[in-house]
Amino acid sequence: MALLKVLLGSRALCRDEMMGMVYAIRALLPYEDRKALYYAIEDELKHYIPPLHGKAILEVQWNINKSIINRRKIQIIYKKAGGKRIKRDVLPVNIVFAEFYFYLVAFRDESEYEYPVFFRLDRIESVKVLGKVGENPLYTNFRYSDMCPAVQFMYAGELFEIKLRCRKSALEAVLDRVPEYEIIREKDDSVLVTVTAFGEGFIRWAAMQGENVEILAPQELRKRMGQWFAKAAEVYMQEVK
Repeated sequence: MALLKVLLGSRALCRDEMMGMVYAIRALLPYEDRKALYYAIEDELKHYIPPLHGKAILEVQWNINKSIINRRKIQIIYKKAGGKRIKRDVLPVNIVFAEFYFYLVAFRDESEYEYPVFFRLDRIESVKVLGKVGENPLYTNFRYSDMCPAVQFMYAGELFEIKLRCRKSALEAVLDRVPEYEIIREKDDSVLVTVTAFGEGFIRWAAMQGENVEILAPQELRKRMGQWFAKAAEVYMQEVK
């Protein structure tokens, strides 16, 4: 039951794929347990809300995973958030899930940029399998477990060590979100913490925390956060026409 609750709560799949997954898992149980399980999740099944894209993704996920196992480069046609289509040759290393979406984690082919990029699977319109991955130290030495704590925000960019001041009431949510951290000290109702994360994604997330989270360093990210709030303030200071 716990597995199906997590699966339904993730809203990761279109309705057909989600129902197929639920029924396949349910079929593994003895008959009496199936009945009990159905009653436990009946309401969630009837009112399941799929992601807005509505696309089936399990097949493309499986095909890309085979390329990862066989160490094959792939060429993808990808539709960006604004609707623009791009073609990319990439070295796929993993598929991960975060907040409603599956992402392909991959290195750009013939690029020396040391961090992978992320592509939402539902925005990949086609996949073409290319040749074997050649000698590429970034690809060969990549270990997702080493980077896992830093990829919670699914935005590419530079990896930063970030110093924060958090309200104690928000600390648990921050540390669950960024599990690679070090608590420096506690003071009154706040805590100083250092975390490791990709800058762009972290800024977007931290902005939603309001005054509960303050970026202290590096100065570059603190400045960008201030600019983000300034632009947001401009929007809300204008009268609605």
